[in-house]
Amino acid sequence: MSERQQCGHFRSGRQAVTRVACAARLPVAVVYAAFAAILLLGLSAQADEIEPEPEPEPEAAVESTPEPAPKAAPKPAPQAASEADGFRLTPEIGWSSGDHNFEIHLNSRFRWERWQALRNGGDNIFAFRNRVSADYTWKNRLRLFAEGQHATVFDLDGAPNGAAGAYRGNAHNPPSSSVDSFRLRQLFGEARLDSDNWLRVGRQDMKNASAISYEEGNWKYLKNKRLSQRLVGGVGWTHGERSYDGVSARMEQSGHVVHLYAAEPTTGVFEIDRGYKRNKDIIFGGLDWTVERGTWFDNTELGAFFVGFSDDRKVSDMTAPPPPSGGFFGEIEVYTFGFSSLGVYPVGPGNLDLIIWGAMQIGQYFDMTEFSGVRRLDQVAGAGIVEAGYQLPDVWAKPWLRTGVNFASGDSNQDDGNHNTFFNIMPTNHLYYGYADQLAFANLIDLFVQLKLSPIPKLGVELVFHQFWLYTQRDSRYFGSGAFAKRSLGYGKSASNGANNVGQEIDFVLNYQVNKHLGLMAGVAHLFGGKVMSSFPDSDANWAFFQVALSY
Repeated sequence: MSERQQCGHFRSGRQAVTRVACAARLPVAVVYAAFAAILLLGLSAQADEIEPEPEPEPEAAVESTPEPAPKAAPKPAPQAASEADGFRLTPEIGWSSGDHNFEIHLNSRFRWERWQALRNGGDNIFAFRNRVSADYTWKNRLRLFAEGQHATVFDLDGAPNGAAGAYRGNAHNPPSSSVDSFRLRQLFGEARLDSDNWLRVGRQDMKNASAISYEEGNWKYLKNKRLSQRLVGGVGWTHGERSYDGVSARMEQSGHVVHLYAAEPTTGVFEIDRGYKRNKDIIFGGLDWTVERGTWFDNTELGAFFVGFSDDRKVSDMTAPPPPSGGFFGEIEVYTFGFSSLGVYPVGPGNLDLIIWGAMQIGQYFDMTEFSGVRRLDQVAGAGIVEAGYQLPDVWAKPWLRTGVNFASGDSNQDDGNHNTFFNIMPTNHLYYGYADQLAFANLIDLFVQLKLSPIPKLGVELVFHQFWLYTQRDSRYFGSGAFAKRSLGYGKSASNGANNVGQEIDFVLNYQVNKHLGLMAGVAHLFGGKVMSSFPDSDANWAFFQVALSY
């Protein structure tokens, strides 16, 4: 019996440690040993430099490892060549000589998860995700970047549910209880006029509304976790994630930033063993125009965006027959136009924040209608977001209370020739519509209240309550985060059961940032299912996790 076959035959819960070792195998163990040795050397060299995170972000469970390829490269501080040249272990592993600079970044994440989603009984899974990247720059004019990823998800015995079921269902070695792969996640070249203006070509991360970043904790959180990736993202909370093969560019002039992108998505997300392959016949492109805060209005950032999406895969190449639970029925061509406003304003002893976001869609969408079968429909849909919060940064625990509503249109008449269900494109929905991940931004109304606390310097606490309704009970409940496999639309749906009430969800997350290299995280999410979920064996959904993340 081969080593892979042996890994697939562990069944006893007592053999979890053996299963970890077997899934990782010797080459990966060597990588971990090297990673640990380098990390210890770096920590000893940096003992006097470590500073605690002033405001840890609990949502880092979604994007747990710092992205080594930022959308806008930081401006380097002037430094004498004699001080910069040579090999170094701090603040990163690197080597410099004159105008040449080379860096290596290491990221590793371990997570235990327990899922019990809309069925009786729960399932535990364990996963490792390791990344090694190499980053070369010359004169801040040329950049070459490569990143490899090893991912392993194991304990997928039987018929697991929730995200565990998604990993199992998209595995291409069904007899095995684990899936793993080593893939090239990013490989791109970047030409720069300066750190604010660049052209990037190759395999890369793409996230809409991400061309501008901020240092302040509140602005950073609102931009990265409440505005970005609403329509285009990598689904980084999963163990596969996805990348994009294409081109992107950033241009900045007098406080106006334009971010252009066009690409083909890769596979990944829940498809581990065949991740990061071309997902042909899907192409999209977009433009984000952002007016930086202080350019037109103090403390306010304004934006407008466009995303065009085309999925021209053949129905015959998909799972046949198309699954009635939400499959692909023909060409999708959707154009999305929208605007956004983000602001943080000093009011009294604290800060008031406000987000307004709106989008409309036109195009065409092949779908299964109620009485006429599969038809080509005109896409006419819309979505909107209004969120507000108030933070007291000088009070103990820095309490930050936020509330808001997110709504996306649904289709109340499936035979009128129009498709009014908002198409979510390729987002990271885990950030926004409940950590139990039972909903997409389509035919949805999400009213939420959120409390963020930082009771001690390195600890972040987040508590969120959601009330979910369907926009119209004549449409379905949708779930998913967009295309991730060659034979999947990336979205599914279930019947409304003639009701609007999806249910209520409570999310609770703790994040402890030990130092700049090590972060610990744990959380739970529970969806109390309403009538919309009543046709499932269990109308509730639960997710619990514990995570350790290392970065260097």
